[in-house]
Amino acid sequence: MPAQKAIIPFSKIPKFCPFCAHPVPEEERQRQTHPFLCSNTAIPKPHQIFVSPLPVAVHILLVRLDDGRLGVCLGRRGLVYEIAFGKWALPGGYIEGETGEEAAIHEFGDEVGVDVSTVLLQHVAERYDPATFCSLHFYAGIWPHSDPPELQITEETTETMICPIDELPEDMAFPYQKEIIIEAAMLFA
Repeated sequence: MPAQKAIIPFSKIPKFCPFCAHPVPEEERQRQTHPFLCSNTAIPKPHQIFVSPLPVAVHILLVRLDDGRLGVCLGRRGLVYEIAFGKWALPGGYIEGETGEEAAIHEFGDEVGVDVSTVLLQHVAERYDPATFCSLHFYAGIWPHSDPPELQITEETTETMICPIDELPEDMAFPYQKEIIIEAAMLFA
């Protein structure tokens, strides 16, 4: 099921930085792309504001662990400009001229370096993130091979792991991903 493009009413694009309340330049609001920097020069490090009309595909790759439990593939966010840099997250990214499933597959490869084109995916959840004005589409599948995937560190991650579902890290970039991971795992248990 291809994801629909999220439409952001111009009136919903912030006029002020959500972190320091500095006015957002009108030209940045017109662009409707992300990230853009808060123009407040009084702070040592400018805040980045994320506003995007593009939907996001998120990949939940479940792996059967040796003890029979399910694990999930995670990456520690490695792009400095990202929201929640350095925290654990599911691989994902913007859907641009492709289906949500195709985006989930290629983002997994970009972020943890594994070809998952043989994984049968199901659309398992949708979520709207009011902080970034993005619609998020979650796709889940189970690794079809007996050996677990060899996750790689890429330009977009500083660390990767296969984490048991019942031991998800506390420092998740997006805490709601935990509940979605658990719900998806129940479909494959």
